[in-house]
Amino acid sequence: MSSVVTMTSCFLAYIDRLKPVLYNMFKHTRKERDTMPKPSTVRQTAYDSKHCRFYGLKLNLETDSDIIGKLASVDSMQGYIKQLIRDDIRAETEHSKHQEK
Repeated sequence: MSSVVTMTSCFLAYIDRLKPVLYNMFKHTRKERDTMPKPSTVRQTAYDSKHCRFYGLKLNLETDSDIIGKLASVDSMQGYIKQLIRDDIRAETEHSKHQEK
């Protein structure tokens, strides 16, 4: 009988320690919990705001169809655009070096 009492008291002590955790889990409604950012999303957003920049590109389906077609044909649109920009920077740098001579 004493082992049952000991187990019961241990269980009750365990439940007492869990009360704050359980309260925090259930203090918000399901809708509030679903709209709250997850910790991994918060960390990713913090990293992105410190280390990344986003540049959007709006293209017209009629006047920019050649660009849209080209971007659709490459494996990585982001990689393709970055490489074009780096090639342009390299060409400008080489051009300015030749003008200085």
